[in-house]
Amino acid sequence: MHLPQRRSGESGREYALRAIRESIVNLEFLPGSRISESALAAQLGVSRTPVGEALNELSRVRIVEIY
Repeated sequence: MHLPQRRSGESGREYALRAIRESIVNLEFLPGSRISESALAAQLGVSRTPVGEALNELSRVRIVEIY
């Protein structure tokens, strides 16, 4: 996963959302692949809460499915 630079004033949730969305759009996460909330949090250097919030937002717009 390519890690974009965190922007000044960007919350953990906003950063996680942007990084995950970019990775999906750039096909770094292939369709149907499984991703771990804990692993993403560790890679991004944030806690699991902002990653979970980002994944929930992406689920609401039907970009990811949460199981």
